[in-house]
Amino acid sequence: MSQDEVIEEIIKSGIRGRGGAGFPTGKKWELTKRSTSRAKICCM
Repeated sequence: MSQDEVIEEIIKSGIRGRGGAGFPTGKKWELTKRSTSRAKICCM
């Protein structure tokens, strides 16, 4: 699967973070992928 396909599956699954806000994991991955920064940190 491509990166975009994996992200799409995560979005469709509805998985959310365990923090208080329950931020959608797929959205986090999508935003991280779009970032133009060289260094990327994604905590889960």
